[in-house]
Amino acid sequence: MMTIFGALYQLIPVALEVPVFSFRIAYLQFYIYLAGVLSFVSSFLTGNVKIMLMGATLTFFSFLIFLFNFFMSIRDLEKNSITARFLIWANISLFVGSSIGLFMVFTFVFGLPVQNIENVVYAHLIFTLFGFVFMVIMGVSMVLLPMFSLSHKFKDMYT
Repeated sequence: MMTIFGALYQLIPVALEVPVFSFRIAYLQFYIYLAGVLSFVSSFLTGNVKIMLMGATLTFFSFLIFLFNFFMSIRDLEKNSITARFLIWANISLFVGSSIGLFMVFTFVFGLPVQNIENVVYAHLIFTLFGFVFMVIMGVSMVLLPMFSLSHKFKDMYT
């Protein structure tokens, strides 16, 4: 996820032709994300549910910071390209998928009753992997593939 966030911070100005709202917020988001993921993973090793809850909450909060920075960056977007639409929907999917993930942690920690947890896990997977990751790849590739083909002088025809 952090690789995608870092790539987006570099590609938003190129792909969408708008500046990133704040790189200071991006650094803050990185450190909160790092603390959240390290806490979350260490909770799996130690079995400490309080650390799990803290790690998941920090990770979710870092996603919210990223989303804030992204949507503030595109607030003055003039060109409504297909790349912009892909990235907007990708980030909406990130919010939904991470909210579902936080819900799963709350369900586990507090023992909330869920009729079919498998469906919740599938929804989390679909929104984060297919909704966020693949939509970002599709959206950014609309800009990057033509750039790479121009810069490396690829031939259009098979020879």
